Amino acid sequence: MRLLAVWKDQQLISRRLLAYDTTNFYTWEARTSTRNTLAQRGHNKQGRHNLRQVGLSYVLDGENGLSLCYHVYPGTVADTDEFLIALLRW
Repeated sequence: MRLLAVWKDQQLISRRLLAYDTTNFYTWEARTSTRNTLAQRGHNKQGRHNLRQVGLSYVLDGENGLSLCYHVYPGTVADTDEFLIALLRW
């Protein structure tokens, strides 16, 4: 948050255009593995529902392309649910 404040003061980021996006990545982690709590089965855009996945949401400055913040979340969380959580977090 302090870094964002510095960028705003130096006018390095735009207040007019922010881009929010979510994506997910499927993994080849073994089904029997219990060490990774983020990689979970869920619906993914690649159609590989049989594989575990991890979700990622992020906010970019749409004019300068700077990544402002991100969140990694379990693969069982839907994009719409993550958006509601992100609004409370940021």
